[in-house]
Amino acid sequence: MKLIGCLVQGACVTQWGFPSLAEESIVFNSRVPLSAEQHRIPKSSKDFQNSFALILQIVSTRKVTCSHDTFTYRTFIQEERVSFQMSAMKEQEGVEYTNTKTVEQSYENNLAVHQPGMSYEDMVDGYSKWAETGGYDEDLKKGVYNGPTYAAETVKKMIPCKTARIIDVAAGTGKVAEHLKLHGYENLDALDGSSGMLKVARDNRLYKNYILARFEATGTPILDDTYDGLVISGGMGEGHIPAEALHEMARIVKTGGMIIIVMREEYLTYVEGYKDGELERIMDRLEENQKWKKVSRNVVSNYSFNKNGVVFTFRVL
Repeated sequence: MKLIGCLVQGACVTQWGFPSLAEESIVFNSRVPLSAEQHRIPKSSKDFQNSFALILQIVSTRKVTCSHDTFTYRTFIQEERVSFQMSAMKEQEGVEYTNTKTVEQSYENNLAVHQPGMSYEDMVDGYSKWAETGGYDEDLKKGVYNGPTYAAETVKKMIPCKTARIIDVAAGTGKVAEHLKLHGYENLDALDGSSGMLKVARDNRLYKNYILARFEATGTPILDDTYDGLVISGGMGEGHIPAEALHEMARIVKTGGMIIIVMREEYLTYVEGYKDGELERIMDRLEENQKWKKVSRNVVSNYSFNKNGVVFTFRVL
């Protein structure tokens, strides 16, 4: 077995100039970043902005509700309802926006790190800045983004041993870890390409080790058979974890260990490398090659922005 990359304990600076994260952290050199949760980009960002500008001229603070497949802004002024619709989001159950500007900012912040053709460097810089200002956790709070809840509940079911060593891939600011800790899991490591994201997670003392790396098809800086479980929520998407990286997931998890992937269902229909059944064909090939066995495939509601998610679970062979 071979360790790929540079393992540094204590204070360190990677070859790309990322700052040290913690005295107790383990940080690996990495070339480029990973990502966090990705959402479909609307066809017209300009239309989105214009609609917001119009309603803001009418009312500064009113209740906003979002209807299926559209944004519908409703306010009552002298018993008249003003409704605006555009193709952008779906209804958020359990989340009530009381300021239209907040909705606009949240969506635009998310859109900013999902631009077509965006470089990995620009993407990770965007995520880092978003996280460090606190905007990421506010914009993708529970009710808007429920992937971490589904991920933690699945870990609880599939990995009942609370001392199991688990890696959270595309960990971001630690949303999955927050939920896992509520269930009693403490032996957690984080991997993400964003130093800013990991810094927030480290400041909240959510993980034991923090691995700054991009999770790709080969060369992930982790030894074979290291973990009892691997969980991903929000790391699958266009330009993010490639389908070929499934092989790496199986490599770093021990025989008998569990891999849990929580992602937006629609990504299977349009993301390059995932669409036309490609992602699931790779999953099936790994099973044919006896690398893992699929345990379950469940579609869940309101994974993020009221769009369905899908939860895959595999047992490593």
